[in-house]
Amino acid sequence: MWAALAAGEITHISSDHAPSTREQKADGSIWDVHFGLPGIDTTMPILLDAAARGLISYERLVACYSEEPARIYGIAGKGRLEPGADADVILVDPAHRWTVTASELSSKAGWSPFEGRELTGRTVRSYLRGELIAGDGFLAEPGVGRFLPGAGARSE
Repeated sequence: MWAALAAGEITHISSDHAPSTREQKADGSIWDVHFGLPGIDTTMPILLDAAARGLISYERLVACYSEEPARIYGIAGKGRLEPGADADVILVDPAHRWTVTASELSSKAGWSPFEGRELTGRTVRSYLRGELIAGDGFLAEPGVGRFLPGAGARSE
């Protein structure tokens, strides 16, 4: 799949982040339990690790995880850094080595399918509309974000 992503055969990456606890996942048959996996905390780090290992380029990471999803979902001004764009930016340390530890993640799930995996690369700062919102933890107050309707949004 990494080769297909690198070649552009897989066009974009997104997360179906489903923060079910282990107890919720084990409560019944596969057809009855909560679906999905927690992924919001690990999707970018997994992609950064793939770039660090040469499986995809950093340019491809930006294209498949920012530019293409914004285009597909019709979110104007997002996904690119150029005049007139919204200028949401993350800074990464591409050499930072760390081990995924569920207790350090933000998800309410309390576990990760990547627990114990050593990764290279990590987001160190996040800026929303030019303002620092995350660095050493979350810095922004709840509600600082705003809803941006995409092409498929319902109008009321």
